[in-house]
Amino acid sequence: MLTSSITTYFVREDNKSDDKDTQLERIMQKLDEIEKQNKDLREEIQKLKKK
Repeated sequence: MLTSSITTYFVREDNKSDDKDTQLERIMQKLDEIEKQNKDLREEIQKLKKK
C-alpha cells in the first residue's frame, strides 16, 4: 500500500508543471503523514499486545 501511494504521488501529471520547491513541500508533507501513520500504528499494536 505504501509503495503504491508513493508511486501514485510521483506519477501524477500535475507534478510536471509544479516548481521544485512545491514538489519538495509535497514530499515533506507526505513524509509527515506517513510518519504519523507509522506512530499511530505502533501505538495501536502496543494496545493490542496488552489485551
